[in-house]
Amino acid sequence: IGRLGNWLFQYASSYAIAEKSNHRLVIAKRHELRNFFKGLTAREDAGFEGAEHKELQSMIYTPGLQSLTGNVTLCCYLQSWKYFEGFEDKVRQEFTFKDAIRMRATKQLNDCQSRYIEKFDATPVFVGVHVRRRDVISRVAKRNGFVAAPASYLKRAMTFYSNRYHHVVFVLASDDHRWCSTLLSKEISDGTVCMPETRSAGEDLC
Repeated sequence: IGRLGNWLFQYASSYAIAEKSNHRLVIAKRHELRNFFKGLTAREDAGFEGAEHKELQSMIYTPGLQSLTGNVTLCCYLQSWKYFEGFEDKVRQEFTFKDAIRMRATKQLNDCQSRYIEKFDATPVFVGVHVRRRDVISRVAKRNGFVAAPASYLKRAMTFYSNRYHHVVFVLASDDHRWCSTLLSKEISDGTVCMPETRSAGEDLC
């Protein structure tokens, strides 16, 4: 369900629930998380079947999921830190980026930094900016109460950090590069906003 951010919660929570209840976590062989992380210890799904157990409500901790027996399938978002409390270090090990992802992300940041230093002769502070738009501006999303951050909010947030740090490069991660490029064309041109065009979701996260 969802995309990378949701998958991280689902995996982290499911991993810890499995550890606590002496289960073994199983995820799909071709799950996209496997493209990004080399530390995943979950077994590959080979025709796995289990009774489905759902959280009581989205983003609400459901204690009953912590004491299940037999083969089970967990659903749905599992977005509570309480599921993996006490397992934070193990979860971080699971989310060890693949070397290729880490190297590409590092190179892109180094390129952003080099361009800024060349122009301003100063080492910048990096500030990440995540702009999510495509799914939250749909009619269905709007009917469900989702609202995309307006341009005015992004500008104010960036101004806050520009005033706090003398030399700043905003590293932009977005699912709508065209909208961001139009909004921030001047900043991209002068090197204060860096928006690599070829970044994957894993590289954005890394």
